[in-house]
Amino acid sequence: MDDFQWLEDVEGSKALNWVESKNKETKLWVNNRPIFKDLKNQFEKTLENDKRIPFPYLQDEYAYNFWTDKNNKKGVFRRCKFEQYLKAKPKWENILDIDTLSLQENKDWVMKGYLILEDSNKALILLSEGGTDKGVAREYDLDKKSFLDENPFNFPECKFTIDWVNSNEVLYGGDFEDSIGPTTSGYPRGVKSITRGSDYKNSPYLYLGKESDVGVWAFSLSDEDNKYNLIQRSKTFYDYEYYLYQGENKLIKFPVPEKSDLKGVFKGLFIFYLQEDWKILNRVFPKGSLVSIPIEDIDSAELISSIEIITFPHSEQSIMDVACSQEGVYIHLLNNVCSELYFCDYQDYGWQTYSVNTPENGSITYISADPQNSNVLCSFENFIVPQTLYKIDRDLATVSKTLPAQFDTKNMTVQKHQTSSFDGTTVTYFLVGKKEVIKKGNAPVLQYGYGGFKISMTPKYSATLGKGWLEKGGLYVLAIIRGGSEFGPDWHSTTLVKNRHKRAEDFASIIRDLVSRGVTTVSKVGIRGGSNGGLLMGSMYTKFPEDIGAVICQVPLLDMLRYTALPPGASWIGEYGDPSSDDVLSYLKDNSPYHNMDEQKHYPPIFFITSSKDDRVHPGHARKMSALCDHYFKNNLYYENRVGGHSGSSDTTQLAEIEAMIYCFLMQNLMEKK
Repeated sequence: MDDFQWLEDVEGSKALNWVESKNKETKLWVNNRPIFKDLKNQFEKTLENDKRIPFPYLQDEYAYNFWTDKNNKKGVFRRCKFEQYLKAKPKWENILDIDTLSLQENKDWVMKGYLILEDSNKALILLSEGGTDKGVAREYDLDKKSFLDENPFNFPECKFTIDWVNSNEVLYGGDFEDSIGPTTSGYPRGVKSITRGSDYKNSPYLYLGKESDVGVWAFSLSDEDNKYNLIQRSKTFYDYEYYLYQGENKLIKFPVPEKSDLKGVFKGLFIFYLQEDWKILNRVFPKGSLVSIPIEDIDSAELISSIEIITFPHSEQSIMDVACSQEGVYIHLLNNVCSELYFCDYQDYGWQTYSVNTPENGSITYISADPQNSNVLCSFENFIVPQTLYKIDRDLATVSKTLPAQFDTKNMTVQKHQTSSFDGTTVTYFLVGKKEVIKKGNAPVLQYGYGGFKISMTPKYSATLGKGWLEKGGLYVLAIIRGGSEFGPDWHSTTLVKNRHKRAEDFASIIRDLVSRGVTTVSKVGIRGGSNGGLLMGSMYTKFPEDIGAVICQVPLLDMLRYTALPPGASWIGEYGDPSSDDVLSYLKDNSPYHNMDEQKHYPPIFFITSSKDDRVHPGHARKMSALCDHYFKNNLYYENRVGGHSGSSDTTQLAEIEAMIYCFLMQNLMEKK
């Protein structure tokens, strides 16, 4: 029996009264902390700093950018010509002000993205009320800077997928108000071709997946000469089928393994990253490879002879991203958790690869290329080096823009260490902070981790971390635990479902290594994670409470017996396992944080943070765990933003406030201890 299941009623009056009471308690606590107001103001200035680099999306010789500052807390969508962008102070053309739109329409709009039709003045603006995953797409005239009065692609608010085919046709999947409905995960089950003025409800399905699928998605890729419209069927979170739309309701299926990621297209060559071995007749293309397939051969007997390997990383490497320009293909590769960039050119004799002269010992955190020309940009940063933007010309990188230092890094250092996990696997971590603090020992430490969904953790520059923690004498640890893809496909796949506990063991082994080397003590170790990382925090809290001094648990999964009953939880069965299976259920019972509290144990202080508008990870997880902690121990803080979606905030003011709360909590529980 679940005594707190009533808290899953997101907008129920009883549940909201509980939320209001908890929020009031937390606000009272932080407002009594003298440093809270200073941190909040400091973070807000940092988040709205006009010296930040405006990272753009490149298309049709334009640089498009979405920008927030003190005058545009919700953000403004803008553009300029690429040549103008490269100047020290570009002259931007504002296209759409989301703050103004929200006031005009009396809605809490959050911009979720934009889709610009090539060589036109048309865009689809993707908006969400309050930051949820549900939203709408509205057609916009970029020249007139206005929405169409009668939007011909005016679909209902829902979780949807959409992309342009041409100025009068889109591929769309969403709520067709028919008997089909979404998948069990809550995402589009089918895609239709919708022409301007047609009846989208009664149009035939171009592709219809199964109800048990995660979802069906429409998207497009372009090279110098052609635009390709595609459909992706996600059978699970990691198993895909890809189809090329050729018009007139005709689809061609790509004959690739289901564990393959489509990364781009160049000169009619479709580029796939293989997450499993591809065995085709007498050839084997190993997992981890990046391969190219000519579009002309995907439905032909010539396919096997035309597949080529672009690159095959070794065991300490992993492909992170691919960007395609008119000139060639750019590959962002991780080598022992540090970024490298390569330029690949295709000639009659095959692929040739060249190293690009980007810096070492850091991360490429942004890359964009325009397939219609040679415009390519990428950024580099690490924990104590601010972002630098580079213009890339084949294998040559030149500095374009730099971010001024946002915090004092004097006498700070970055160290990379390794230790052994419980099963003997070697795990890596980064240690960041002032040299004298590390040398002295017994330091307050904030350790961050995620460990899931093939998402890689890499060195990143954070002004809030720097101002709120490192400057004040705290140390930061980034844990490279299994579940990501930092070291290739196996780094993720070998800890799925009934091996997930190994991720928490990796995380705990890093803490124990820090303590054994005298860097810190258990009472001064704080840990932080969100979403799947919030589940990691819950696992650490219930399995290893004796190893930690404080926990920040954001937008978490915690009730793993009911996660599939809370949409879109069913989409994650490939990661966590299906609770309807008896053997998986038995494992989840032993590893669900919500079901493994022990009133005989001593638990550290924990701070739960979520959002009422989070329709990706249900706020019921955090609510119920906090209520259970209250029942046993009264040692937790809880804050639920009423808007914000899975990100937890819908503007810079909210984000600054939440970050200030977090660092106040960490300071009290870690820095103020003797």
